[in-house]
Amino acid sequence: IHAGGIDLKFPHHTNEIAQSEAYHYPRTTYAQNKQEWIPHWVHTGHLHISGLKMSKSLKNFITIQEMLSSDNTDRTGTGGSS
Repeated sequence: IHAGGIDLKFPHHTNEIAQSEAYHYPRTTYAQNKQEWIPHWVHTGHLHISGLKMSKSLKNFITIQEMLSSDNTDRTGTGGSS
């Protein structure tokens, strides 16, 4: 199983499949080996902070430790359990 954000589905994941299959099956074609290098993909949506996609480049992310702290339970819906 390989996972990633929905924004990476194409072209990043398509390219990743091509590179992996070229490396692992260098002398065959898909029709010959009938195997996919990564047969299962999980694409997830995005977390949003203040209406924007959470991103390191935007510096609008919170850490797991911050999320689990009692003062952030209103934002995360964790109920304050620790």
